[in-house]
Amino acid sequence: MLYQIIWYPRFEFNSVKGDVKETLKSILETVCNKYDLKILKLDIETDYIGIILSAQPTFAPIDIVRILKSVTTVQLISEFSSLRKVYSLNGSLWQENYYINTIGKINNEITKEYIQGKNLEEE
Repeated sequence: MLYQIIWYPRFEFNSVKGDVKETLKSILETVCNKYDLKILKLDIETDYIGIILSAQPTFAPIDIVRILKSVTTVQLISEFSSLRKVYSLNGSLWQENYYINTIGKINNEITKEYIQGKNLEEE
C-alpha cells in the first residue's frame, strides 16, 4: 500500500530546520528501514512533515503514524535541548492531528491528468 502522511510541529517557530531537520530526516529513514517501510518522498518543512511511503497491507496506517511521531519525538528531544524544553512545556513535539491518505494507481493517473490540465469528462 502507498500512503501519504502529513503531520505538524506543535509550534511553527522554526523548530524544524538546520540540524534538527537533518536529524529528523535520518531518524525517519532509520525507522522506516526498521519497519520495512519504503520512503518514496520526504518533505520536511518548518510547518509540516510530509512523507509518501509504501508499507505492507497488514500494517495499519494509524500504527505507522504513531511509530513515526513517537520515535522521532523521543530521539529528537534526547538530542536537542531546545526541543526538550518545548516537550516539557507541552508534552509533545507534534500536534495530535495528522493527514493520511492511500495512494493507488487510479489516484495517481487522475492526479497526473488533472495536473496536466486534461478534461476528465471528455473520456
